[in-house]
Amino acid sequence: MAYKMDNNLLVLFGSLRYAKETRCFYLSTIWGVVTFLFIYMFHQISSYLFDFTYIVPVMNLNLQIDEVLKLLIFIPLFETVLFQFVPFSLGQAAGFHTLVSMLISIIFFSIAHHGLGIEILIINGISGGALLILWFSFWFQNSIQQAVIATWIAHATHNGLVICLGAILS
Repeated sequence: MAYKMDNNLLVLFGSLRYAKETRCFYLSTIWGVVTFLFIYMFHQISSYLFDFTYIVPVMNLNLQIDEVLKLLIFIPLFETVLFQFVPFSLGQAAGFHTLVSMLISIIFFSIAHHGLGIEILIINGISGGALLILWFSFWFQNSIQQAVIATWIAHATHNGLVICLGAILS
């Protein structure tokens, strides 16, 4: 069992090195910034049109380092596997059209963010979920590992920008 764990870690770190070599790392970081900017613009438009009062839940300076690490490492990886990899892969394996697999992913990602309020569901869940699954499906053509790593990096970049914005606005 220990060998399997070590082997999985080697695969993960090997994938990160491969992501860096193929510019996936840099492109995913840029995609994370694009995702952040898109969601921010979507928030501004929806706030104007629908009078949403959108408050990002992680926007406070009282975050402990372990909470920041969870938001930057664990949660993006967990959500990538659970809400992009699993629905998309199962949809593809079942023979669904790519857009149907993507829609299933967006629905699951949105539902997962519903507990934070309807505004979060609409703004982060749908728009963020759509951008993340779009990025995942782009890299899925190369390999499953690269799709997971690329989406994880993009999601972590987005979360990091949200934390930074929260620190600035607090």
